[in-house]
Amino acid sequence: SQMRAKSDGGLNSAGFPSTNPRISQNMGGSGSFRPTLFAACLSVLLCVGLAAQTPPAPDLATARNFVRNLPTGPARDQLFRGPGRTNAETLLRQVFNQGMSPAASLDDWADLHLALAGLVDLYSLQGTANDLYIAGSLAGFQDSAYRNHENDYASALAAAQKSLDFVQRSGLTDTLFMNWADVGRDLLSLGQFKEAVAALEKSRDTIPPSLTYSRNAASVWRDLMSAHIAMKDLNGAAAEMKRFLQAAVAAPPYFRAEAQLATVDLKMAQGDYGDVPEIVNAAVQSVLDPEEKKRIGYEAYVELLNCVLAAANQLPYADAQALAAKMDHDVDGLPGSVSGFARQAIRTRRRLAGDFTVALREDSEIVEQARAAGQVRSEIESLRILASDYEAVNSVSNRIAVLENAERLERTLLPAGGIPQGYPETFSWALTLMDLTIAY
Repeated sequence: SQMRAKSDGGLNSAGFPSTNPRISQNMGGSGSFRPTLFAACLSVLLCVGLAAQTPPAPDLATARNFVRNLPTGPARDQLFRGPGRTNAETLLRQVFNQGMSPAASLDDWADLHLALAGLVDLYSLQGTANDLYIAGSLAGFQDSAYRNHENDYASALAAAQKSLDFVQRSGLTDTLFMNWADVGRDLLSLGQFKEAVAALEKSRDTIPPSLTYSRNAASVWRDLMSAHIAMKDLNGAAAEMKRFLQAAVAAPPYFRAEAQLATVDLKMAQGDYGDVPEIVNAAVQSVLDPEEKKRIGYEAYVELLNCVLAAANQLPYADAQALAAKMDHDVDGLPGSVSGFARQAIRTRRRLAGDFTVALREDSEIVEQARAAGQVRSEIESLRILASDYEAVNSVSNRIAVLENAERLERTLLPAGGIPQGYPETFSWALTLMDLTIAY
């Protein structure tokens, strides 16, 4: 799901990539943050307001206490309109920044919402077009925080609707279509499909000419198709796809590739997987710019993973595996193995069906294959998977033995200091240790 978020041009009105409903429905994923020109402009607007004053930063405990005890009603309005506004904004921004840091705790996330609510009120009370626009942008941050951090789509929707209102009132509406898209995506995540279609249609119809072929615009088209598919309106999805393809005729390569991938969304909904590899490969190869090709490659990869998930639920296992192998063979430049993902999806289905014998046999064979090929990382991952098979059949001793083997292999890869270097190595080492600890 992170791959789709990294590749997705569907950013919300605060400059964060919104969780893409196509991933949320199929994989339970959430988005990650990515800066945009919009977010940069917001930063400039915020900095201009603070450039004239540079008070010393208070300690974090003071800022937290202030945010947690903000007044309500007229007292709040007086604070944000009066001479104490500058100090209030400094305290709110400090708590906001702490909540956005990689080291943020759950308490910091809770305080982040309070700080954002305060900042939204502070700017909205000033009444100028720029201040209202900033208030709307900050409400967009609130939407992203609820959505991406907590999957709290009801609170996210309320924030997105508030953001939409402020931007409309500001009159600075070039990015208004992204506000409508945020509302539509939250509605889609809440299962309110008809309302989501209406909001996403509004988003599509308010895309300004200068952004007609932007990645944000392409994401709106695809999300609108997803909303039709979610409500089982395949005719509506097909009609939207036709409009999307027509709009892409004169578009740059990336936008055309998105339109091609949209046809795969509909084919998956129809259970038609035969020419999916060909369509996806054509989309990827049509993009020549290196950075855009990398982005569409991730997009295509997750599209294929979604397709395999759907196929594993509808086709015989052998057919689903054959489809995954065809994807790996026919689509050039994928960042990962579709076949490996298909095996995991099928393994999960077998476990749910109680078919543990086949899963144990196949996963044991994969361990032996990785060992024979000298692929230590693959062997470690395969051993962890095999251990989960033993967990499913309540074979504690075998689970421990397999994980101890994985732990020994992990140690052979550690550098001289005994500390893994890099995120993948650290993650694998920690995961093996945690699995072994739980097994003990």
